[in-house]
Amino acid sequence: QTYRQALVAGLVPAGLTLPSDLFPRQRIVRIYDERILHIAERHPDWALQCLLYMPVVLSDPDYLGYRPLQDRRRVEFVRHVGADRHPLLVAVKFIDPLREAWVSTAHPLAQCDLTRRLRAHTMQGVSRGP
Repeated sequence: QTYRQALVAGLVPAGLTLPSDLFPRQRIVRIYDERILHIAERHPDWALQCLLYMPVVLSDPDYLGYRPLQDRRRVEFVRHVGADRHPLLVAVKFIDPLREAWVSTAHPLAQCDLTRRLRAHTMQGVSRGP
């Protein structure tokens, strides 16, 4: 599949400040069929929620995660979703020279893991303005 043939997972708005040296511009995030199968195999109870909530997690996250020592191109978007407000993580790999952005995985994130990441400063809250 080419970038244009892949499914649109969501949109990252231009106003969202991304970590690292990623350019602040609007981005269409895409997902391959293979990544959808990956999510369904690893998290069968959450696969539908992952796909359903993916656009809102990408466009309006509560938190952004970044671990530059692992992969400078990967950013994790987290938002509390559903009636129980459970954290959902969507990991995106940005390939700026090609102006592409890809979902690599999505899964529920345990509250204790979110707390640990916040304390370690590998996850930061997103400010929403006035």
